[in-house]
Amino acid sequence: MSIFDGRVADKALLESTDEAKCSVIGLVTQCNGVFVVLYGCDTGREPFTDGDIASILNTFDTIVDSGRYTTPESLREGLAQALGPRWNLRSDDQHSPFDVNVYQPSRMIHHIKIDGWSFEPRRIAFKTEGAENVFGDLKWLELKGESQAPMTFQITDNWSEHSEEGVDFDFALFCEVLQAGGKQSTRVIIDPKYKNRL
Repeated sequence: MSIFDGRVADKALLESTDEAKCSVIGLVTQCNGVFVVLYGCDTGREPFTDGDIASILNTFDTIVDSGRYTTPESLREGLAQALGPRWNLRSDDQHSPFDVNVYQPSRMIHHIKIDGWSFEPRRIAFKTEGAENVFGDLKWLELKGESQAPMTFQITDNWSEHSEEGVDFDFALFCEVLQAGGKQSTRVIIDPKYKNRL
């Protein structure tokens, strides 16, 4: 399968892997053409329930839809303030806002809220050799039995490879963007990385 084919999920990533010890949620939107990305987790607090995750996603979507914040900076600040009591905001300094440090076996949840955008069936593909031994359990997120496809999916990082400096796993997020009133679509591939660190 071509690295650019977003129609079918990588079979190796569908396989089960070790159980996660925490959940990390990545939220993606745009403001004035600039990506706004936040990561938060349940480390050091009670594990997220389906209700907790649904509340985080709904709060995020509602604020994005409100149009209240007109700059990327104000939107990020408003989201961080609204979500602050519900998760532990991850504010690691990264080269790209999509990159994230992973400090233990984690369920990584990716959610997108941009008009006309959704994840393609493939969702994610790794460009780092051997990643299939570290990542698995790729699936659309389900909350209280309801699928959140095509806006939200999860994958588990079993953290079997990590170091103090960080072991990088480069990957691609496959997005479909509707145009011309939904009559045409374009594939957009975003290239972040997980950095497994001590």
